[in-house]
Amino acid sequence: MRNPVILITGASGEIGHGLIENLAANEDTSIITIDLQPLPREHRDLVDREYLGSILEIHLLERILAEFEVTTIYHLAALTSPDANDPSALLETNVGGTLNVARAALEGGARRLVFTSSAAVYGRRIQRHGIDETTPVAPDSAYAQSKVEAENLLLDSWSCDRLP
Repeated sequence: MRNPVILITGASGEIGHGLIENLAANEDTSIITIDLQPLPREHRDLVDREYLGSILEIHLLERILAEFEVTTIYHLAALTSPDANDPSALLETNVGGTLNVARAALEGGARRLVFTSSAAVYGRRIQRHGIDETTPVAPDSAYAQSKVEAENLLLDSWSCDRLP
């Protein structure tokens, strides 16, 4: 029998650290993580298993979902504009990697996938006008566009239990 766990992709970032701390406060929660960077010691001690790797490695994702009963995936992993010299790397990681995570989640039986988008999808106008749930997206960078594309992919396909 597989152990039920929560999987966090991109766990080594600031949001990942806060999420680990909050989830670990519930002693019944088992957490596993995947990221390119190792967790700091104080967070490593809060998780059950840490995988060093990329969401582009579909076989790693499939192995994790085969080994564990992943109930929820918090998908935080993304490449940001300063990290990418080539816009195609943003698309490969942020859209292709998200597709890998969604496929592995569906095939592995995860019940919930939580995707983090970015305020960047609203463009620079948010600095002047603010945003709410009715604000249309207006990406003005390759990073923001890649997050919009990933979000649209999930909205179009996850709700239908099918992926391209």
